Amino acid sequence: MARVGALASLAAAVLAATLLSGAHAAKNVTVEVPGNANLWLAGGNPAPGNGPGAEPPSIRIPDGATSFKAVRVTGLVSCCSDAPNIGPDGGGTATSITPTTGSIGPYEGPSNLPLLGLFLKGEAAGGAPPDLNRDDDGDFRTASPKLKQPFFIGSGDTSAGVKQTFRIPDGARRLFLGIPDSFGFNGPPDSYHDNNGSFTAAIRFATGSLPAPTLGKTANAKAVKGTVLVGIPARGARAAQKGIKFVPLEQARSIPIGSFLDTTKGTVALTTARDKAAKTQTGRFSAGLFQVLQSRKQSAKGLTDLRMKGSAAGFRRCDDSNRGARASLSRRTVRRLRGSAKGRYRTRGRHSAATVRGTVWNVTDRCDGTLTTVKRGEVAVRDLRLRETISLTAGKSYLARAPAD
Repeated sequence: MARVGALASLAAAVLAATLLSGAHAAKNVTVEVPGNANLWLAGGNPAPGNGPGAEPPSIRIPDGATSFKAVRVTGLVSCCSDAPNIGPDGGGTATSITPTTGSIGPYEGPSNLPLLGLFLKGEAAGGAPPDLNRDDDGDFRTASPKLKQPFFIGSGDTSAGVKQTFRIPDGARRLFLGIPDSFGFNGPPDSYHDNNGSFTAAIRFATGSLPAPTLGKTANAKAVKGTVLVGIPARGARAAQKGIKFVPLEQARSIPIGSFLDTTKGTVALTTARDKAAKTQTGRFSAGLFQVLQSRKQSAKGLTDLRMKGSAAGFRRCDDSNRGARASLSRRTVRRLRGSAKGRYRTRGRHSAATVRGTVWNVTDRCDGTLTTVKRGEVAVRDLRLRETISLTAGKSYLARAPAD
């Protein structure tokens, strides 16, 4: 167990450096799954019954991950108040779980109480998918479950001892781990009240095969929370936003520099190149619409500009409501952008630009100016009107004021 924990710590330390770089990086996460973990309670899914059990544990899927393997599963569970005696592949006779409520699908398997997995994007809602229909003995090399579709994990090995690969469906944000149970192992999920024991699973995620971002040419992006939209300009990086079609960012993808990202209802993980030697930098951005720009010059050292876009009508309302009273502009918010990044990123609002390096910060365009607030680290704020640079540390803020007339 100590060795698994050490590997998990090491993987976490290197993940940020390799994220979405095209390498097949791995990260181990160890989770305990109690014998009463009801998979059909995942994501707030309603699963009434006698002894509904406990909500199943879950793991956030790392940015850029496309598959996982169960590198080690140990432990024993039992039902019916017995001493734990069933391993992760299950035991006894067949199980058939047929939910009568909720949106998580059914499960058919040849054993009792095996370890199962489930992918969700957020809350469990909508219609339920069909049974995955895997081989009865679970002896497969790869599985490709859909969202909300329970699937067999067991020990994570084929009968020949080969580690099985579980592909992550587009849009999945969390992996839930649980156990199938019902009265007589047949019917809706329930009867978890007398289960004992637990499994301990070490999960290793693998990244996909996206190409490494290219300095000044491409970036890699993945939605990690909520809904993120992406718009690709047809005429180069300096193309205007007008007329660009936005589509949901459903999976990790390479986007050209000059693309627009709408994170007003979600969070995006954005990875760009630091130099021409394939070094990368990563940040998470939310709460705003912005365009991704980056110079191809080596002297720029990978500085990535995130230019806040949209809300032209909001600025016109600022002007109209304050005409003749410019000295007392309101603090009404027009647009904003939140960031948490390691590397060279610069967010540009209407009246200032904030350059960061390993920082958590917010930029808000208001009627009275552009407000930069630092949550962690240090930010250099360039006041575009005064042509001055102000250094801010954690807990500080600066308002680059709009002109009074």
